[in-house]
Amino acid sequence: MNERALAIREEVGDRRAICVSHNNLGMIALLQQDFAAAEMRFRESMRLATEVGDRWIVAVGHHNLGNATLGLGQADLAGDEYLQALQAYEDYGDLWSIALLVEDVVPLAIAKDQLVQAAELVGAADALRNRLDAPRPPTAVAVLDAAFGAVRSHLGDDEQAALARGRKLDSNELGTLLREVGRSSNSVTPTIDD
Repeated sequence: MNERALAIREEVGDRRAICVSHNNLGMIALLQQDFAAAEMRFRESMRLATEVGDRWIVAVGHHNLGNATLGLGQADLAGDEYLQALQAYEDYGDLWSIALLVEDVVPLAIAKDQLVQAAELVGAADALRNRLDAPRPPTAVAVLDAAFGAVRSHLGDDEQAALARGRKLDSNELGTLLREVGRSSNSVTPTIDD
């Protein structure tokens, strides 16, 4: 269906719609854990979005590329992409996208062995979702639990304190935490099974 939509949009020559189709196909590849295909689709979407001047799709593309490159084991590159998305989301004042980004940065923090920061990010994401009255859907709960669940035993008593600190972060403190995790040079290659 999405491939057909892309073909029609290419026939018509609607470049913005083509970049949206590439983004959608990238999301499908991401869900199928075909990270290389997802990366290719997101990069093409961003290239076209840049050409047509759609800064929003470029911002979303950075976020999505962060997810794809993290899946490819490129933690430093993922951090760079997440930071570019964060800057754009802050410029737009888009708390919803920031909340989703915070959740997606949790596996990056874990991959970089920043377990306390990962817990703080979970707490911050919880607070943002509460503020937005947007509970985490079951699929997102499962993804976050899979990423963060193994960390719980390592944190022990520190988990609840870190979650509480994260819930209390103001927007500037959250931005600082996200930048620290994104810029950290203590990266390791994550595996999908972690």
